[in-house]
Amino acid sequence: MKKYVILGASAAGVNAIGAIRSLDNKGLITLVSEDDAIYSRCILHHFLSGARDEKGLQFIDDDFIVKHKVNWKKGVCAVSLDPAARKVTLSDGSAEPYDKLLVATGARTAFPPIPGIQGENAARSAGIYGLRTLDDARNIKAAAKNAASIVILGGGLIGIDAASGLLDRGKPITLIEGQNNMLPLQLDKTAAQGYEQMFSKHGGKQYYHVTVKEIAKDANGAVSGVTLSDGTHIGCDMIVCATGVKANADVLENSGILVDAKGLVFNRRGETNDSAVYGAGDVGGKSPIWPLAVKEGIIAGANMAGASMEHADFFGSKSAMSFWGIKTLSMGIHTPPDTSYTIEIEQRDGNYKKIVHKNGRIYGALIQGDLSYAGILTQLIAQKIDVSRVRKSLFSIDYSDFFTLKQNLEFTYEEV
Repeated sequence: MKKYVILGASAAGVNAIGAIRSLDNKGLITLVSEDDAIYSRCILHHFLSGARDEKGLQFIDDDFIVKHKVNWKKGVCAVSLDPAARKVTLSDGSAEPYDKLLVATGARTAFPPIPGIQGENAARSAGIYGLRTLDDARNIKAAAKNAASIVILGGGLIGIDAASGLLDRGKPITLIEGQNNMLPLQLDKTAAQGYEQMFSKHGGKQYYHVTVKEIAKDANGAVSGVTLSDGTHIGCDMIVCATGVKANADVLENSGILVDAKGLVFNRRGETNDSAVYGAGDVGGKSPIWPLAVKEGIIAGANMAGASMEHADFFGSKSAMSFWGIKTLSMGIHTPPDTSYTIEIEQRDGNYKKIVHKNGRIYGALIQGDLSYAGILTQLIAQKIDVSRVRKSLFSIDYSDFFTLKQNLEFTYEEV
């Protein structure tokens, strides 16, 4: 009977369990997590705003653990790994042997080296918080009740999650982003404007193309404000730090499992340099988004149970977002690195579409407003369709332009 150990109870780990059980109903599965709940990190801002309670963050059925016959060790974490003995030592002193191990430990807030921040624990005691876990959200929600003014460092997805969750609590919110617009990795300036306008409409203040030079503290060591690179001083008594994340790969130290500057190294099958150890999700440090973690978890779990699956779609990052009623899908690059790329833009009826392509291949796209074209666009990318052969506008293509029905009712791609 095969023994599986899963480190991490988020998107990758949970979906790996489902994949394993679909192929192996008898194997022993042990789930190890610091978290005491299984929840979606993507909607923590709904918990901050009060739109959802903790139960509303759950993305599994109530009977998932029992139904999948999982031994869940919650409230503990893996502290070391011995690949030779195929054993993981946990923070409670116990050890878990394994035949197949999945490292899906995710990532944590990377606090920047700014004067006034001295490590994660010291930061929290001073009124500086990260937003990656339910515990983080609990701490932020509790602290925000008494905060007079809140500064959010970073205008990426996590920063905007925090902003959207806190804006309606009646507290002054200031967002600081080093790039030229909100959500710079996902959006260009045009697509970002709608979110920036809604942020201002809800009372938020914004500073772009500046960084925090120093964090000021009072006589008790609590946050009292921030000084920006342009000399501006902003008073505040609470900071949410969302300037980046760091892979939770500490358990792999001295294990011989390959880790690079970003995180755990694993291939399209979820395999690491050890045949018994697999990886999935944010611990890889490559593209920290939920759908990719789900896919990687399914593939790794299936292969751990004896299947042969490979991730076929590694097209950049794909982010679907909806803040303040504005829906957007971002795929790949939205701003070309040089003039060799072609940009196609369509703006109509309040909707915005942008495609970046070169030599017939799509390298990036943005859709904001009506997302109904997203399915076709995804197929153009997934099927590697040469768009230079398309004889109509890239925004007017439908499935009949590149799929035909075979006699056995299967769809096949025919070049346009």
